[in-house]
Amino acid sequence: MADPEIERFRRVVASAYSSLEARRQEVNDLNVFPVADGDTGDNMAMTMRAVMEEMDRLDDGRSLDEIGREQLVSSLARAARDRNWRRVFMACSSGDEPRACTRLR
Repeated sequence: MADPEIERFRRVVASAYSSLEARRQEVNDLNVFPVADGDTGDNMAMTMRAVMEEMDRLDDGRSLDEIGREQLVSSLARAARDRNWRRVFMACSSGDEPRACTRLR
């Protein structure tokens, strides 16, 4: 059984993800800088989903103390970063978002 602290944290993340999903289009409509392409809500939701998947991966019965808070934070940050870098790589490879890719060149 997973550590109650990890389970509680996952419930908080899942609740935030659910709320974001419910208002995803509203967030998309904000059209946020630096790339005003109307998919901010999509990106945020996919990042939250990646964080939840990483938490599921870490849920192997160990306690939070056994996993270590630093490893938990590092894993969650890696999930978010990797999801975002995959998106940038795919967009730049396909040529769909040349403005976003210009900064990488």
